Amino acid sequence: MKRTKRGQSSVEFLLIVSLALFLLIPALALFTDFIQKTSGDVIVSHVEEIGNTMVANVQTVYFHGPGAMIVLDVNMPENVVNMTVENDNFLIITVKIEGRTSDFLFYSDAPMQANITSSYFSPGLKHMKIEAIE
Repeated sequence: MKRTKRGQSSVEFLLIVSLALFLLIPALALFTDFIQKTSGDVIVSHVEEIGNTMVANVQTVYFHGPGAMIVLDVNMPENVVNMTVENDNFLIITVKIEGRTSDFLFYSDAPMQANITSSYFSPGLKHMKIEAIE
C-alpha cells in the first residue's frame, strides 16, 4: 500500500504562512506608528518655520519704519486650526496633530496687529502682507 504525504505538506504550508503573518502584522503596526509620528514632526517643523519667518519679517518691516511692506508667500498646512496675535507681541498658531491641539507661540520684539481671518490659515498657498503703519 502506498501512502501519500499530502496532509503533512498542507500542515507545513499552514505553519509557514501563520509564522509569516505572526511576524508581518506587528511590523506593519510599528511602521504605521512610525509614519504617523514622522508626519506629525514634519507638520511641527513647517509650522515653526512659518511662525519664525512671519515674526522675523514683522521685525524687519517695523525697524524699516512706516511705509515698509513685505508680502510673504506661505504654504499653509491643513492642520492649522487658528492664528492669533495677543498682547501685540505674540503670534500664536494653533495646530491639530494626531487628535491633539497644540499652540505654538512666537515672540516678536516689534509690536504686531493683525486682522487674521479663517482664509489665512486654511490649507494652501497664502500671500500674507506685512506692513509697518504708524
